[in-house]
Amino acid sequence: QVTFFRVYPHPWELWIEDLEFNLVKLGESERKPTYDQIMAWMEAYEERAGVQAFQKVGKLLRDNQEKLDPNEAGFAVGT
Repeated sequence: QVTFFRVYPHPWELWIEDLEFNLVKLGESERKPTYDQIMAWMEAYEERAGVQAFQKVGKLLRDNQEKLDPNEAGFAVGT
């Protein structure tokens, strides 16, 4: 998940949720970050943290599973 945060007159901040569900600040800018700036911050973070593609996919699947209704996820509900 990605979160933009700004309280005028402070700079824009970009935060993500890491693989352990903690918020991590990727960067800040006086102007709203561009797509290229955001991608550069994310790539730098992933390189520093050693994040692999399969870990991102795994987190995406876990995030989506948590949002599903237990019946939709294929779990038996109360017998």
